Amino acid sequence: MKRKIILLTIYVILFTGTAMFISSCAKEDPEPPAPTAATIQLVSGGAQAATAETALASQVEVLVKDQDGTVFAGAKVTFAVTEGSVSATTVFTNAQGKASVTWTLGSTVGSQTLIATAYKADNTTPLSGSPLSITATANAIILEATSIAYVAGGNQSAYINAQLGSPVSVIVKDQFGAALQGVTVNFSVTEGAVSSATDITDAGGHASVNWTLGSTGGTQTLTVKAFKADGTTPLSGSPVTVNATASIKEAASIELTSGGDQTGVAGEELGLQIVVLVKDPEGNAFEGKTVNFTVTEGSLTVASAVTNANGFAAVKWTLGLTEGLQTLTASAFKADGTTALTGSPLLITATGLQPVSSDLVTDYDDNKYQTVKIGDQIWMAEDLRVTHYSDGTEIPLITNTAAWAAVPNNRTMAYAYDNFDSNSGHVSYSWGGATKSLSGSNSNPSGLQGVCPTGWHLPSALEVNELVTILGDKPVAGGKMKESGTTHWLTPNTGATNSSGFNAVPSAVLNRTGVFSANGLNSAYWTASQPGAILATTYVLYYNKESIWLGDIDLDFGRSVRCVKD
Repeated sequence: MKRKIILLTIYVILFTGTAMFISSCAKEDPEPPAPTAATIQLVSGGAQAATAETALASQVEVLVKDQDGTVFAGAKVTFAVTEGSVSATTVFTNAQGKASVTWTLGSTVGSQTLIATAYKADNTTPLSGSPLSITATANAIILEATSIAYVAGGNQSAYINAQLGSPVSVIVKDQFGAALQGVTVNFSVTEGAVSSATDITDAGGHASVNWTLGSTGGTQTLTVKAFKADGTTPLSGSPVTVNATASIKEAASIELTSGGDQTGVAGEELGLQIVVLVKDPEGNAFEGKTVNFTVTEGSLTVASAVTNANGFAAVKWTLGLTEGLQTLTASAFKADGTTALTGSPLLITATGLQPVSSDLVTDYDDNKYQTVKIGDQIWMAEDLRVTHYSDGTEIPLITNTAAWAAVPNNRTMAYAYDNFDSNSGHVSYSWGGATKSLSGSNSNPSGLQGVCPTGWHLPSALEVNELVTILGDKPVAGGKMKESGTTHWLTPNTGATNSSGFNAVPSAVLNRTGVFSANGLNSAYWTASQPGAILATTYVLYYNKESIWLGDIDLDFGRSVRCVKD
């Protein structure tokens, strides 16, 4: 019995174990869960600093891990910035679980932010640590000159020692390729000159100078340099070399500008200089050309003269003793010394008149007068101031305005001192005083002695016209008759050369009411001609004109007298 119990127990145990074994073999172990993205964290690239609008030195890198803390590949990470830019807005993590971008900062100086965001598989649940806020500091942009380049003004041409027509200019740019203001640029030439050795670039980045070429013909060079902030490192493109061509300026032509066709006393210096002008091929004044002067007779102050900055060369001419036409020759040559300039030689003429006679003419009052021969006429070279006719008859003296105004039509013989002042030394005659109350004459010669000394007469209008014709006609005759300078005449005493030797000086003009006026302005003379009952012909010289006026006025005026030899 006992044995049965033991066997049964063993059987139960074996059965139970077998069942349990079978049961155990029938149940499999459970599968482990799949890895999913769980966390995101910054690896590197945070808290950097760089110049605004430039890329950070290092990329911003993040790391994604799964639920077991293992690196997770293929996770989608988005990157966004408030300003500036990133190299990619979406990046998937690599096999090492990392995603990275290059971050270019915006223009705002100070702290800037990048946000890195990643989600779980449902695309709504952010990973632990997401979003990541990453900061960087944007520093102010420091602009630096990096390059210089030619802009304009090269390959110009000009004469030696002349300034080029346009300035030479360059442009300086910064590291971003933009024009940069405030950079010092240096200019230098081997010869010649620049308007400034340095110039500061303007708002457009430009610096410029005017360039005056040196004295050597051919190619000349200007060098332009600029440096970085350290003062020693040249900018890219520096030095800039600019060339120009210098040509040797050549005289081309010569012409007379003044002093021709003068009339003067033979043996005396003409009143005006002979002035010639030398020009270059473009018609500009040519400085530094030698002009040679020669005369057939007489003498010159210099045998040659060099043109000044205005192209002028001048000489004073003393006529020879021969009466009539005399010639001065002005000649100039090109640089070869043999090719004459256009217009060379210049032949310049002047007329020599008989010198003032050494024989003086004397009036009744024993006043003595110089005389001058002009053409075939011999004139007094001074105004008449006699107070008696040649027969001894005294001419009535008028001493005040009222007395002059009372003279009937001035046919009465009368005279007055200028401004009724006997110390003036100058006399004005009434028409009657000049003619001795005789009828006028328009003959040539007039035959009317009047107030003139014996052997002399009052000239007719025809005789005055003959004089004017000899002196080159009315537009210029006045200047040749007037005393030169402003000792007696008021400024400007236009055209006065006294080349004729007539030596007219101004006098006060006595009008019909007995009032003197125009002191120093005019010189007015009676003629013997009387075209009407109340008119007589007069000739007038002016302080501000080169011309002479010949015309008719009322008999009521007072005038000076010049006599002509019979």
